Amino acid sequence: VPHKLATALELILKFEKAREDQTLTTHEVWLHKTLKLSYLGFASLDRTIARQRALIASLKYGDANTSFFHRQCSYRRQKNCIHSLVIDGHTISDQAEVAKAAFMHFDRLIGTTTDRECTF
Repeated sequence: VPHKLATALELILKFEKAREDQTLTTHEVWLHKTLKLSYLGFASLDRTIARQRALIASLKYGDANTSFFHRQCSYRRQKNCIHSLVIDGHTISDQAEVAKAAFMHFDRLIGTTTDRECTF
């Protein structure tokens, strides 16, 4: 596939260079369009093959990195967690209370309207 991709690209570039100097015949225009379509097909196929190779490699070597991926997930879980909130000088660390405080805060923001001046 890479060889066909390179060949199609080379021919497309030659046609485009020739088009700058002269008008292409109907057959040459058709061949140029066909080459472009073939190039797009080969490029898509090349990407698919690369994706499949990466998937096979991850399946093959994935077991060797299980602890690494587990540590990454644990780190993200800790990083994305809100451990405590400070509201009016009081620290809240209970997860249920943190969730309740966050809900109340955003409920107050969303549930109120403020008068705005209309500017043009």
